[in-house]
Amino acid sequence: MSDTALGSGSSTPSDPGFAEPVHAGGDGEAGVAPALGWPRAILSGIAIVLVGFVGAIYGPKLLLDALQSQSVQTRSLIVVAVSVTFVIVLARLLRLLQAKGLI
Repeated sequence: MSDTALGSGSSTPSDPGFAEPVHAGGDGEAGVAPALGWPRAILSGIAIVLVGFVGAIYGPKLLLDALQSQSVQTRSLIVVAVSVTFVIVLARLLRLLQAKGLI
């Protein structure tokens, strides 16, 4: 088995996983993404954790409380679907923000 089959090969423009370098306008060098900076990185991390907690844990808890008239199985299916959907949407949104260089 070759190294490239294991994913340890080098990235070249012919590799499907190769990403083009980001052109940083302003003070950054061409082809190099600007540094995020520690304060912005910490604030981004805190915001992501808070949004994730509210959407995946606290929100479904409120939904469970509001659905008291439903059966336990119905409530659990609704809450699991909402939680999983939120996590998937959050992951896609974070990937989009990362691709734009915002986080």
